[in-house]
Amino acid sequence: MARPGEDDRGSAGGADAESHPVTRIFLSHTGADSDIAGRLSEAMRERGAEVYDYGDRPGQEFVRGTQSALENADYFVALISPAAMESDWCDLERQTAYHRQIELKRQFVFVVQVQRTPRTGTGFLRVASWIDLLEPQTPDKLTKTLAALGFGDGAPAPGTGPTPWTVFHNREDELNRLINALTTRGTPDLWLVVSPPKLGKTWFLQEVLRRRAALDPPCRIQLVDLRSLPLEYRHDWIKVLCQLLDIAEPASATFGQSECVTAAAALIKRDRAQLYLLDSADLMSKPAAANLRSALTTIHRLVQRRSSSGKTRVSLIIASRHKDGWEGFGPQGGPRIVKIPLGEFTEDVVRLAVRELADDLSTDALDKWSDGLCRLSEGLPAVLAQSLRWAESTEFVDDCQTAAQEVFDQVARPYIKGDLLATESLLPFAGDDPKRRAALEAALKFAVRYRLLTQSHLRYHIENNAEFQRLLETAGWNQVDLWQAIGQTALQNREVQEPWHVLHRPIRRLLYRYYYPDADSRRSSHEQAREFYAKWAARGAGWELGPILVESLWHETAKLLHTSPGTVPEDLPRTAVRLVDEFRRPEILEPSEYCDYVTERLTADREFEMLLRDFDGLFPRVVAAIADTITGGA
Repeated sequence: MARPGEDDRGSAGGADAESHPVTRIFLSHTGADSDIAGRLSEAMRERGAEVYDYGDRPGQEFVRGTQSALENADYFVALISPAAMESDWCDLERQTAYHRQIELKRQFVFVVQVQRTPRTGTGFLRVASWIDLLEPQTPDKLTKTLAALGFGDGAPAPGTGPTPWTVFHNREDELNRLINALTTRGTPDLWLVVSPPKLGKTWFLQEVLRRRAALDPPCRIQLVDLRSLPLEYRHDWIKVLCQLLDIAEPASATFGQSECVTAAAALIKRDRAQLYLLDSADLMSKPAAANLRSALTTIHRLVQRRSSSGKTRVSLIIASRHKDGWEGFGPQGGPRIVKIPLGEFTEDVVRLAVRELADDLSTDALDKWSDGLCRLSEGLPAVLAQSLRWAESTEFVDDCQTAAQEVFDQVARPYIKGDLLATESLLPFAGDDPKRRAALEAALKFAVRYRLLTQSHLRYHIENNAEFQRLLETAGWNQVDLWQAIGQTALQNREVQEPWHVLHRPIRRLLYRYYYPDADSRRSSHEQAREFYAKWAARGAGWELGPILVESLWHETAKLLHTSPGTVPEDLPRTAVRLVDEFRRPEILEPSEYCDYVTERLTADREFEMLLRDFDGLFPRVVAAIADTITGGA
């Protein structure tokens, strides 16, 4: 385990590791423990550390200073005592440090017990290792504490490198909606923040935590991130529940109605507003999540009914990669959970970020870089951050609108390999099965060609690809098994109410560029997709001829953009007319009905419209050409 002063800096190390020659320590304590805090701080400074020691002094200067110091600290050392556990400001420091540890993906938080303190009620600290600095706090015990923190006889090694890189200003609508609800009586208490990997769920919870001062009345906040807990917690919902609500675990291995009553009584006894945050909820097994949801709902209802003071309000925010298992929160007519989906960043957000990094850019250059970086990153926050780092390293000189494949690999490949194609994204409930993972990745390679995916797509590729058939057989899957597995991935957009699977569009586009890195492979993929749709329509499709027409036009458009972009304005309207004639109108629909169906679907297709954004007025011309052809100009 890496500690302050060790050379192993975990994943936070990097090129900037030599940019500050001292280890930076954030020392968190309350005023009641200032004596021992001063002795420990002085000892660490003597060993070459830079120590931020703000004590227990609230106010705007405290908030600003704390936020800045935590973002720049290499390690966070919390002095634990009953007084520290009662301090709202120390709690804010600990919770913020906890998020920093998640970001760094290494140990950042260290716990030093200076007065005997029950572990129950210490939140996420209860599962950490505690360093003993209890009274009598002798020089020998202080030396041992310093050694446990990594400050031995020699000076500590340099710090860990770059601070968190955040210049995005977004999610204000979602945050304001949530904060307003938490401070208004009669509004929902149960919320689900849902998005694919790395679209900002953890940041969103951290921002709620940071804005706790805006909550009126003041609110006790407890955050639990399953990533930081032992692996067995993912299947043990009782441990997660007790950790989340900060209550003692029951003596027995069960948690029924009587235990729910006991838990509700503990929350009511706190006699104040309470907000509980659960991050990475998608890591829980389905049975564990279902049991946790049921118990939390029961406890919430009991608190609502039995609290007499009017001060106790219990709210819950869950962050997950998918909504499965959390929707319909509240059996027997209880409150339903309210979803807050997080999508990709817009060009306006990128523009603000570029402006902060390069405020001397001309308006034309700012437009170019905002548009180019949006295309390069697909608006996905993790990739956008890397894209902006790349842009900053080039001093905004390179042409981002024609960024080469090696730039895409540099900024996007780590996110794709480490997050989108990670086991928890592809097989969130099945565990790391290499054979099934190989089959699923092979399916994704052809699935990302299509904007919608049906079992007909799967059958077509299974029947025409012997290697893919072999992978499925090795995995022990048939077509239905594969269909269900794709639907369970964290890449799936479950908000779409259609009889087919739809991957999150920015993720699908990113994976498409990953699997098809050059113009030839992309052209070929669109030609093969068109071949599939032509065979599907030839089998006597009915109402689905509308989506087939739109998707075929999408692939023809994409192919034209790769092969002859200069002729797109002239060729595309003619191509649209040809496709209408090729697929004809389903007999069950009249011309006016079919026209409305197709044109409404196409007009609402923001992604298609953005595909033609470089051709002013072309998209409405294509829609008009389709409408005139279907109705015969009527």
